[in-house]
Amino acid sequence: MGYLPQDHHGVIHKGTTCFGYLREISEKLTNEEISGVLGRMLFSGEERMKPTDTLSGGETVRVLLSKLMIMQDNVLILDEPTNHLDLESIAALAEGLSKFDGTVICVTHDQELISEVATRIWSLKASKEVLDFNGPYSEFMEKHADAAQKRR
Repeated sequence: MGYLPQDHHGVIHKGTTCFGYLREISEKLTNEEISGVLGRMLFSGEERMKPTDTLSGGETVRVLLSKLMIMQDNVLILDEPTNHLDLESIAALAEGLSKFDGTVICVTHDQELISEVATRIWSLKASKEVLDFNGPYSEFMEKHADAAQKRR
């Protein structure tokens, strides 16, 4: 099971590079495979050798997503994965999640991401009741639009 925490401070140790961090995770991958994973997460050319000490919040999330790609877990738990990501990175994440064959449990407020990838919705109500809806977000909103408006 792979996990992306909402608070990712200290998850990636300092004193290495993006490439070096991923190399430590799997020595079985070739340099080209690691570069390919980083490229899919929008690290081009020399950005792959960026020191981990200088990563922004969004870059840190992208490196952690790269790690999940390398680990190839069949269950992913993502806690607010779009925090700190720009629109291009969110689009890449959505594309990757739609192609993922395993199970993803994703906590997010990003309605665009939910619309693109969710097939089942668990919505928490103020009364601590959980709405469990099996279907896409658009159908969930049609059925529960009144409840959603009351929560806003």
